[in-house]
Amino acid sequence: MYNIDFEVTGNGEFPMDMLRYDGCHPTDTASAHAMHTPRVGTPDYLAVRTVRLRITSPEKTQRPTRDRWASFMWAVGSVRAEKL
Repeated sequence: MYNIDFEVTGNGEFPMDMLRYDGCHPTDTASAHAMHTPRVGTPDYLAVRTVRLRITSPEKTQRPTRDRWASFMWAVGSVRAEKL
């Protein structure tokens, strides 16, 4: 088994369905809080946020779907795989 850790960065509405789509979850409390979308029209809505996520997989080559994240205007940063 492997932990595949990665970050996504964006603003506005966080694409919650991507958690299911990529089979990932936040790695820490700060990231879980950053997933919550601020109210539209507030300065926080436009603030750029970074969320740390993890996929646990039997495959070392498993990766987040960059193009799908990008379709929601969130960018995938560095990706790192670590054997459990």
